[in-house]
Amino acid sequence: MPPSSEATFVHISDVHVFSPRSLRPRYLLDKRLLGSLNALLRRGRLHKFDVTLAALDMVRRTRPDHLLVTGDITTLGAEAEFRRFREALEDLPMSPEQITVLPGNHDAYVPSVVSGRLFARVFAPYLEPDADFRAFEWPMVRLRGPLALVGCCTARPCPPPLAVGTLGAQQLARLEAVLADPRLTERCRVVGVHHPPQPGAGHWHNRLTDAADFRKILARQGAELVLHGHLHRPLATKLPGPVDPVPVRGVASVSVSEGPPERLGQLYRFRVRGRKVVAQESWRYHAHRREFLPEP
Repeated sequence: MPPSSEATFVHISDVHVFSPRSLRPRYLLDKRLLGSLNALLRRGRLHKFDVTLAALDMVRRTRPDHLLVTGDITTLGAEAEFRRFREALEDLPMSPEQITVLPGNHDAYVPSVVSGRLFARVFAPYLEPDADFRAFEWPMVRLRGPLALVGCCTARPCPPPLAVGTLGAQQLARLEAVLADPRLTERCRVVGVHHPPQPGAGHWHNRLTDAADFRKILARQGAELVLHGHLHRPLATKLPGPVDPVPVRGVASVSVSEGPPERLGQLYRFRVRGRKVVAQESWRYHAHRREFLPEP
């Protein structure tokens, strides 16, 4: 497909799948004890899987070319939570090549989840890099028509109350090489990352620890769009690029069912033509209609 062609894609984040049935006695021995209590008393009430299903139903009805999920699929990093979301993805009329799933800090909740490579095992079909980038490594690259999807991993286990993320020196070096790769430069380079990279977006306990290094790479190599989640609220800014500023968009959690209007379940829908993002829509969950509708 030539770079001048068009494509649409949807961005969602922070699904936070949770079910009391996913709790296990061994969770009493690690960070998941606090996470379980929080989920039972608060988070499980805010994040509803039927809201996520309503968002995925909108995806089913509007049939975008791609779906990008930027992390925090789970609440506790439990296998049952991962698999519940994968089952929902499998119900979509989309192939794994049309869906990209990235991890967030909740998906690396404790070291055992990371060492067991649970996320990679469950979502392997949605992490398969493009044929031109056969060896899997972060950032993961998928070329889809005019889109060049660059998926980063900031997920790392950390003790409570921290929810920080880190890219690391090796991933940052590969990211710079990827953004400069001639196979991407004629496409719309969309960088997906869980933690927000812009200054002041997070606090000491939930920040991207090497955000400044990420921004320096953007300033040298550029990108057409950076998408993130993590903070459960919509954010929009621009970061310096080599020529034009780089738009950065943060989406609210897709699964929130109550609270201030700006924090209710949200997704973004983008239309790309060649190297440019030519349209962006925000869709929110309307509880009385039990579906996602464009914001007026």
